Amino acid sequence: MTRTILLATIAITIALPVQAKQLFSPLSENPDYVSKAANFARENLKDARMANGEKVGRESRSEKKQPLLPFEKEREVFDRGVLAITAEWCGMEWRKASFEPFMNSERKSGQWNDKQIAYMGVMHGFTMGMVGHELTKAGDCQPKHKNAVKKYLALK
Repeated sequence: MTRTILLATIAITIALPVQAKQLFSPLSENPDYVSKAANFARENLKDARMANGEKVGRESRSEKKQPLLPFEKEREVFDRGVLAITAEWCGMEWRKASFEPFMNSERKSGQWNDKQIAYMGVMHGFTMGMVGHELTKAGDCQPKHKNAVKKYLALK
């Protein structure tokens, strides 16, 4: 049942029109999904590498109490992860088509420090793993899913 709902959600949402900075996933409308990915990313951030190659390292208790990103940005990262794993599930290239341009844009924006950028990368990866686990149980990508991903990527 969960797999059917997940697939239906992905199929419907990828095909929705996209507005600037808003991504397609109604999964991200459920804050529990976004929070799960964000919490995992935060717990595992210490091992992530920053642009200079250094590990982020452990955070102090006071640092952990402060959010690294606004929730809307976490939701956007989550949506990108859903897009990427759906593309991968459909046998499509996602890294150069979605992830790299997104991360490069975030780096160039000057809004985020290296730790925040690393956090985005970890959260994106966990989202892919979390949703991908369900997709692998669901079977093969259908042409409607692949076409929806193609349409979405063409908008970027």
